[in-house]
Amino acid sequence: MLTVDRISKLPDASVRDRKVEVELADDSRRRNRFFLPPIRKLADTKRYKAENREITQQADDENIAKASREEFESLFRKYDRFKTSPIFLTRLANLSKACGDIEKALEFSRQAVELSKQPIYSFKYAEAAFNAGQRELGHKLLMQLESQQYSDAYLRLAENFINVGKIDIAEQYIGKALNQNLDDWKARMVAGTLELVKGQHERAVRHYRVALDGRPN
Repeated sequence: MLTVDRISKLPDASVRDRKVEVELADDSRRRNRFFLPPIRKLADTKRYKAENREITQQADDENIAKASREEFESLFRKYDRFKTSPIFLTRLANLSKACGDIEKALEFSRQAVELSKQPIYSFKYAEAAFNAGQRELGHKLLMQLESQQYSDAYLRLAENFINVGKIDIAEQYIGKALNQNLDDWKARMVAGTLELVKGQHERAVRHYRVALDGRPN
């Protein structure tokens, strides 16, 4: 189980120009310690992760991209046969994204939505729209999913509002997701990011602990 042995003491936990050092228990399978950097918006967390990636991870990504291209080419030869399957189309969309072809990912996601009204396909289409820079379309799709009480839509909306500094609205959406499942690791991750933005490092650590304990390996 992931436990936190020590959090470095700060004169003021809300000061953003400090880093919080977190030391994990000896039985943790994760690295022994890490830092929560001063973060003001979600993009900073993504940049922080990118700056701390190991060379082995970069090699893994290259292998994944190569495997994705090979799988895409194999599946696309069966397109005419399975093009009425939203599962098949979503897989093509995911592979297209992994290969860096954002426009293809958007198109396959759109086709999947036309075949099925299940929330998962609308959410995937919204994600593809954001990736393609079509924010208005993505936001519209997420708002439609909100009426269906779809948790992942709540969290994506929360992330969007964090990025534009609308913290109060982001908190409302995170609250809706946590009301559905208090142990939802994805909701806890977004909640942790929100607390980092607010400068509440210790609260962020508590959310991340729950998230890491519940996240599938």
